[in-house]
Amino acid sequence: MRIQHTLGGTAHFDGFGYWSGQDVHVSLHPAPPNAGIFFRRIDIPGSSAIPGNIRCRGESPRRTTLIAPDGSGAEVGMVEHLMAALTGMGVDNVEIHCDAPELPGLDGSSGPIVQAIQSVGLVSQSEPSRERRLLCPIRMEANGAWIQVIPATDGRTRFQYEIDYGDRPVIPSGVFRFSPDEDDFAKEVASSRTFILKHEAEQLRQHGFGLRVRPEEVLILDDNGPLQNKLRFVDECARHKLLDMMGDMTLMGFGILGHFSAYRSGHQLNARLVQEMWQRESEIFEIHSDSDKEPNQGELGQGRFSDKKSRMEIPNPM
Repeated sequence: MRIQHTLGGTAHFDGFGYWSGQDVHVSLHPAPPNAGIFFRRIDIPGSSAIPGNIRCRGESPRRTTLIAPDGSGAEVGMVEHLMAALTGMGVDNVEIHCDAPELPGLDGSSGPIVQAIQSVGLVSQSEPSRERRLLCPIRMEANGAWIQVIPATDGRTRFQYEIDYGDRPVIPSGVFRFSPDEDDFAKEVASSRTFILKHEAEQLRQHGFGLRVRPEEVLILDDNGPLQNKLRFVDECARHKLLDMMGDMTLMGFGILGHFSAYRSGHQLNARLVQEMWQRESEIFEIHSDSDKEPNQGELGQGRFSDKKSRMEIPNPM
């Protein structure tokens, strides 16, 4: 039985938001057992905590945003890379302070966040992890894309993402698999970066977004490959989509023993799956750990997925 963990000290990182261009400092603080993941906008005096769960998710294109439940309008955007890092590194309870409405894009990956976590280490806590076993399959589909989770007959949580950009050979089709208890998130997933096609980047800049982002800080791809950059893995794009999926699944608020797989899914479809699981929570889950307490910060809650192996299978180009 896995027990809960928090940070061994306060970790820091800073940068600027990809979308807003606004400078932001982030600090990660230890939190008590069953506190879960929650954010505080320290630049807004008196604002309430923002729980890291699906009930606080707002609609934003190409990213995941959380909105304070008190109606104050306080929000934190682009949280998926941080959420994935916390889950991948086994952090159950953490209080996150930030002084802007968007987390820093850093190098487009979770790597710098993982390094910050590693710099302070983890501390074991007294409570068992909040974990539940999935009892039946759940699937969401839209426009030829899909995401699903099925019961884990082997008792392990697994993730699989299939990427397919059709006739764009710069992003090879293939499948990437990862299991948190068997694989190393820091080495195999964390450093995979956000990617965007050149024409998409140009369209965003025309609308005033991403004006501070340089090609060295994110993967901008044209028909010849990355602009002013190099891939860290031949399958880096698939790895990053799996990273995003892990971050979005963390919004469930507890660890899930299930096998997740997706085909061309993005943040919106990922969120639909989490929303469906949340609404049907009482009928589709069996409590797995000896302790399944509600988070002690109201609706605040997290949990981590219970497992870790990966491999990439790339078919021959057509």
